[in-house]
Amino acid sequence: MPLEEATRALALDEDFLSALLHHRGAAGETLRQTLAYEQGRWDRIEEGPSSRDKLAAAYLEAVAWADQTCRELLFPG
Repeated sequence: MPLEEATRALALDEDFLSALLHHRGAAGETLRQTLAYEQGRWDRIEEGPSSRDKLAAAYLEAVAWADQTCRELLFPG
């Protein structure tokens, strides 16, 4: 299902939708850089070691959160 179609049923803020669908605004830029990091497209990531370090830390934290959430959904309580 296309992302635009999937988001129609969700009550999402217009800024968030714009970020999610078109990578606009501050959240959209964060999403764009995160996707570049995930895909190993280093040339698309903002320059500067602190920027890359923060992005790497945030990405790893998100992966750990997603892994933990999946475990809790598959094997509750």
